[in-house]
Amino acid sequence: MPATTTEYAPACGFEEHVHTEECYVTETRLICPLEETAGHIHTEECFLSEPAYICGLDEDLEHVHGEACYEHICGLEETEGHTHGETCLDPEPKPVCGLAVGPDHEHSADCIEWEETFVCGLDEDPEHVHTEECVERIPHFICEVPAGIGHVHNEYCYETVQVLICGKEEHTHTDECCHKLTGDPHADVEISLDWESTLINTELTGVWSDNLVAVANSQKGYRESELNFITDAYNVKRGYTRYGEWYGNPYEDWNGLFVMFCLHYANIHNVPVDSSPAWWTTAAADEGLLRDPEELPLPGDIAFCDDDTDGLIDRVGIVREVMAIEGEEGPDTEVRLIMGQRQQGVGEEILRDTSPRIWRFLRIPNPF
Repeated sequence: MPATTTEYAPACGFEEHVHTEECYVTETRLICPLEETAGHIHTEECFLSEPAYICGLDEDLEHVHGEACYEHICGLEETEGHTHGETCLDPEPKPVCGLAVGPDHEHSADCIEWEETFVCGLDEDPEHVHTEECVERIPHFICEVPAGIGHVHNEYCYETVQVLICGKEEHTHTDECCHKLTGDPHADVEISLDWESTLINTELTGVWSDNLVAVANSQKGYRESELNFITDAYNVKRGYTRYGEWYGNPYEDWNGLFVMFCLHYANIHNVPVDSSPAWWTTAAADEGLLRDPEELPLPGDIAFCDDDTDGLIDRVGIVREVMAIEGEEGPDTEVRLIMGQRQQGVGEEILRDTSPRIWRFLRIPNPF
């Protein structure tokens, strides 16, 4: 029978988990370092062409701007040879609107400032009076918005990433995860002297099949330890047994090991063995030692059982007795098996010869 499960959890502290598609969501992230802008190209509205007043007064009922309110920059005093005109006024750039272009403001002509310089190279005097041809107008930007083509985010401004949302780490349990989930490692431990002492009263003859049954009978009633155990990565409790100790792995599944133990102490060494019942049948079939279930088994035969009739061998036992009985549908044959790991112990199981659970028999040859 399979080992029993327990309520114990792996000692590693992790949940067994492998990430799947459900553990992720897809997110689109902005990776562009630029801000979206509409862009700006300077126009006439970004300049100021009107002269700025330097008198420091606002026009009202008591003051109206006149020439005295402007700064003459020509460097000349009014004389008979020079009379101040409009070109003598201060054209230095001064912000007027103080606003930037945006949704709440669009530049107008009031936002433009011009710096005017005479390029004729002459001073005004009776022989020369400046005209428009003498003036060079240099624009100064007062809109305080840098010119540029602007930026609108496109597909290259984003990246698509998979974001883990399950909140779990990937982890697969191994035997290492459960090493701490053990009982008392010293409880029920045996050495060869201990189990060999159970065979003292076992009489071996020259008939191998009889010897095998005798050794198996000597082990009935043995149970795996409930105090000394481990739990494996699948949360299965595995108790210590003398058969596993004899084999070299005290916590191994021991159904097949029990039969191997009996063969060893019955001094039967010329038949194939394997700790896995399924692999054991393959090795026996290769040597032509398997018998069909239609053939009547004999005591000392090794019976391979398919408990769930799925075509796979689950357990192995030793035929102790074969009895003719009267069944519900007529005469039948009762087969009594001695099995290891049957309800965590060594005990008998009774099957009918016609039961589909008995798959094949391995006939133990005699030494002569």
